[in-house]
Amino acid sequence: MISVLSDEYSEADSGELLAVLEALSAANRFSLSLQFLDQSERTACSQLLQRLHQRFADETSQQQSADRASSLMSVYSV
Repeated sequence: MISVLSDEYSEADSGELLAVLEALSAANRFSLSLQFLDQSERTACSQLLQRLHQRFADETSQQQSADRASSLMSVYSV
């Protein structure tokens, strides 16, 4: 799922994508799911979260969303 989200990333959907990633991180056994990611999935996850963070960091009015993306980077261990 992470790979598809990364491959199909669109700035227009950044807010919704951030919400989806937050919802996934709140799912039961999320940390266990992270352990089963292979290297390509980890890379896709890292790239996706970095793009989201950069997208929101570029706009001062979006600082809260940039902080949410930054927080997700540590939750997803990237």
